[in-house]
Amino acid sequence: TCRFLAADFDKEAWWRDANAFLEACRSKGVPAALERSRSGNGGHVWIFFAEPVPAALARRLSAHLVTATMERNPDIGFASYDRFFPSQDTVLTSGFGNLIALPLQGGNSVFLDDSFEPHADQWAFLSSLRRLSLAEATAIVEEVGAGSARLSGCVCRSTKRTTNPGARRRRGGGRCPRLPDRCRSGSTRFWATRSTSRPPVCR
Repeated sequence: TCRFLAADFDKEAWWRDANAFLEACRSKGVPAALERSRSGNGGHVWIFFAEPVPAALARRLSAHLVTATMERNPDIGFASYDRFFPSQDTVLTSGFGNLIALPLQGGNSVFLDDSFEPHADQWAFLSSLRRLSLAEATAIVEEVGAGSARLSGCVCRSTKRTTNPGARRRRGGGRCPRLPDRCRSGSTRFWATRSTSRPPVCR
């Protein structure tokens, strides 16, 4: 189980992608807070739970929120998104899993408001942030249906309806290459393919 869910954003446009993720959270009624990382060159969006939540459920929730972000912003690219924590459903009894530094541990780590300015009283803000209950997290995940939580890869825009996905236009002009007839996939909770089996635009 876990007590929080954190989405990690790095690279130059981290603030734009993190803000888009925040908006997607709010659209789903999920309370979330943006923290600037200790390096000052990235950010984390935190979702705190009111009680222990199964890691598998938290990861399905995060996958749904990432997908919702990309669907709401098809041109954003989302290049700064790195990963979310927890990073696995289970851990070995002798291990700790993937680690992430908790907020307010020095450096540039502060919670930011909607103008990307630090909250005047960090602890007061944190204490006022609502925690998501297990029932709420479960309801959101069940709403999208079993197996619907997914991570999007290539988003193609079209000016008209077409039955040929390979002919859909992508940002910047040109056309998306036709996807391969077969893709090699791994046995994971989320569908994934080897990058070599996808056209360059989707890697």
